This record gives sequence, structure tokens and C-alpha cells, in this order.
Amino acid sequence: MKKMIVVLLEALLIFGGGTYILASSDGTESESSESKGLNGEELEEAIVASKDNESQSKEEEEENEEEKVVEVPEGWEKEEFIKTKESFDDVGSYLGEIDALEDVQREIIQMTSQKIESKQMREIQGGDAPIFPYTPPYPSGAGPFEDPTRYSFFTKDNIKYVKHLIDELDLDEETNKYYHGFLDEWLNDDFSNLIQVHKDLLHEYAEFPRDTERYKEIDDYQLATEEQEKAFLKMYDQ
Repeated sequence: MKKMIVVLLEALLIFGGGTYILASSDGTESESSESKGLNGEELEEAIVASKDNESQSKEEEEENEEEKVVEVPEGWEKEEFIKTKESFDDVGSYLGEIDALEDVQREIIQMTSQKIESKQMREIQGGDAPIFPYTPPYPSGAGPFEDPTRYSFFTKDNIKYVKHLIDELDLDEETNKYYHGFLDEWLNDDFSNLIQVHKDLLHEYAEFPRDTERYKEIDDYQLATEEQEKAFLKMYDQ
């Protein structure tokens, strides 16, 4: 009954009539006719129009729900995939969608930064950087890179998701094989090529404007120790 009252009110408002139905606290109905009302035929048309609007709204809600359905790739548990995807989508809402190879390159550079140690980079950054227990990441102006607290860090799930991002791109076979090759090695805890990959992608992606050109010349990269990596995460994994 209450639903019908709402429908009638909506219908009358749509058609501009002054007649309306009120519900009292005891559930009874009364009619007010301070101004001219609708005749029977007009009222019926108003009710039909209101119901059509309600039906259209429900259809739109159902379509929105369907858009939220996530297709889970093979090899993933649904919960872990959605959680990882949301993490990367959050980055996407900040810098734009991750839908091009350069976006994936940025993610890989940022992910691997936690595993990088470089005295030269510390010296370039200056301040207290040389005595930090970790090597700070690149400044945003060199990339552009994100704020380190927004990084997707170097985890197995994030590496798997980068593989998914690569699959979503229209890459040639050689490029696809190159990226999947080192990502698969990292999934198997083989980081022997990580320094070279990090450096190659950095030079391909980074813009290095005049005040950051010195980063391009760094040649003392090495893998961070476990303690340095933990210190990096403690600082930026917020």
C-alpha cells in the first residue's frame, strides 16, 4: 500500500496535478484537493508513466551490477584477483587507466624499486638519503612516477597481475615473450636479471628532464639486502 502511495505521488508530480494522497500514521489514506485534480483517465496514465520510470531505473541498476562482474583469469582465486585488481585500479584512478605498455613499464620500475640499492642514487637525492637504511625511489619528475606510498609493491600477486596486464595489451610476439620471460623468472624467485630489466625499462620510460639527467648515468645498481628491502617497505607501505 505504501509503495502504491509513493507511485501515485510521483505520478501526480510528473503530470503537475494538485491532487495528492496522504498516508496517516495509522495507515489510512486521505485525499487533498486544494487545487484541481486529475480525472480518472489522466490519473491512470500518470500511474503507468511512473511505473515505466521505475522499471527503467531497475533495468539501469541491473546493467550497472552486470558491469561490476569481474572475469577472473585462469590461475587466480577470485578473491585475490579482485583485491589485486582494485589495488592497481586505485593507481589507475590517480594517473589514468593502465592500458598502454608505458603504464606497465612504470609499474614494473616502481615495483622493483624496493629491491634496488644504489649509492649514486642516494648521493643524487642528497639530504639524508645517503644515510637512509634503504635507497629512496625516483622523484616524480623523472618519470612521471607516483608517490611511493601508492606503489604496487613487489609481491607474487602483483607480478601475476602485471602478466595479466601484458596479456591485455596488443603486443607483438617478441615483446610479449620478453615481458613474460622475466616476470616468470621473478615468480620463481630468480632475480638475476632484475637489475638489468629495471635499468632498461627506466631508460625507455623515464623522461629525465634537465634537473634529473644524473639519474640516467647511475651504474652502481645492485640488489638490496633483505634488511634494506624491509626498511623500504616500512617507510612506504602505508
